[in-house]
Formats: sequence, C-alpha cells, structure tokens
Amino acid sequence: TGQQKKPTSNDEVRIINPHTIYIEEGYTAEAGNLTIQPGGTLNNNGQSLEVTYDITIEGTLNNSGTITTTNGILTIDNGTLNNQTNGTINADVSISGGTLTNSGTINGNLTVSGGTVNINQGSSITGTITINEGTVNIAAGAVVDFTTATIDGGTVEIDAGAVVDFTTATIT
Repeated sequence: TGQQKKPTSNDEVRIINPHTIYIEEGYTAEAGNLTIQPGGTLNNNGQSLEVTYDITIEGTLNNSGTITTTNGILTIDNGTLNNQTNGTINADVSISGGTLTNSGTINGNLTVSGGTVNINQGSSITGTITINEGTVNIAAGAVVDFTTATIDGGTVEIDAGAVVDFTTATIT
C-alpha cells in the first residue's frame, strides 16, 4: 500500500478531471497511449515523455520538455497544448478543436482541421503544414516556412513583423 506504479510503454494512461500531473524530475515518463481528458492537466517541466502510440489532448498539456510518439500521432481534440520555448514535440500533430500555442519546436507534420494555432517568435515546425479549417495566427517576429504547406480552407492571420514564406505552397 502507498506505492505507486509508474506507467510503462504498454500502459493506457488517462489523466482525468480534476487531476494535475507533473512528470517527476529526472524521470522519463512512458505510456502506450495517453489521453488527457477534459479538466485534466499534464505539466512536463523539462522532462521526457515517450508514448508508443497516440496522445489525445482534451484537457491541458503544458510542455517545456521533450514529447515523443513512436508509432502514433498527437491529437488536440478541444483541448489545449502549450509547447513552450524549450519544448520539443517529436510527432505529427493534428488539431480538430481547441488551442495549440507553439513557442518551441514541432518535429513533424501539422494538420489543422479546426481550432486555433498560435505560432510565436522563435518557434519551429519542421514538417508539412496542412490547413483545412480553423485559424492559424502568426505572431510578430515569427519566421514560418510554408513552402510545403497546403491551405484549402481556414484562416491564416499574419501579424506585422512576421515573416512567412509561401513561395511553393499550395493554396486553393
């Protein structure tokens, strides 16, 4: 009794309302699948989170560490992902509702089919950006490469002072 089992790469992990979970310092957190339910919060303050399959965010994920999905995708489904300045996400990211604020690095593709994406100064997205619906806000000072982007819906709002390269983007 009193002993807590730390999840492994085979475990289904759910963070439920009203729980807030912090990844322990010096620890690499693992899960098979991770779901942050509405009202649940995961704070990754500089640590590593390795998920074998999918991450689904319906609550809140605050990241200033490293998040990796090996065989899955990170989906924001009416939740909030704050990828802070020192945050790195090694995964394809899909948002269908909610908010993604990126001030760090996303090493993967970004698909926007709803919700709001805020791209801040100093952030990076290394994969292809696809915008079908939703809103993408590009902050002053941000430099964004949309050369491989596909935009066939939604809204892209660019603040004065932002630099966006649409040279070879597909815009319909």
